Amino acid sequence: MPYMTQAQEIHLQEKEPEEPEKPTKEKDEEDMELTAMLGRSNGESSRKKDEEEVQSRHRLIPLGRKIYEFYNAPIVKFWFYTLAYIGYLMLFNYIVLVKMERWPSTQEWIVISYIFTLGIEKMREILMSEPGKLLQKVKVWLQEYWNVTDLIAILLFSVGMILRLQDQPFRSDGRVIYCVNIIYWYIRLLDIFGVNKYLGPYVMMIGKMVSRIL
Repeated sequence: MPYMTQAQEIHLQEKEPEEPEKPTKEKDEEDMELTAMLGRSNGESSRKKDEEEVQSRHRLIPLGRKIYEFYNAPIVKFWFYTLAYIGYLMLFNYIVLVKMERWPSTQEWIVISYIFTLGIEKMREILMSEPGKLLQKVKVWLQEYWNVTDLIAILLFSVGMILRLQDQPFRSDGRVIYCVNIIYWYIRLLDIFGVNKYLGPYVMMIGKMVSRIL
């Protein structure tokens, strides 16, 4: 019996000790990490699936529809308008700086076409306004400051163009009206700058200062 007891003691000493049970806090942290990893993997897989669906839908859209949606986006329209306006100002500068011939040059015809189409656009704005009667439409349209100034500038340019097509000395008078008219179109750039988040507040300040002076 003593021999068996000693052998049992040796066997128990040689037996590896069992690992202590981990505290509950560590288990909870491991569970949370595992849950987070599973959530991230599920999120990545769902995001990849969404991207694949978007790409597949994008491939199914016809080319004509893509072009239509691109050119009808507000930001694209704005930049096209801005670039066209800058080109118009450059051509107008060329007209007032070079010698004026008897008949309008190609550059001048482009400027005349721009003003003419702008006048048509203003007429469309009046007709598309909310009031039912034409007189009310005009009154509502004239309540906007830039509409009034645009109307004056278009009429002034039209007078200058008519005088410019005449013989001397009326042609020189038309050139002078052109030079005065282009000043307004440069001031009109403030309306475009007003959209910018940096220049917009300064444009508002300039407008309020001018209104107080006047």
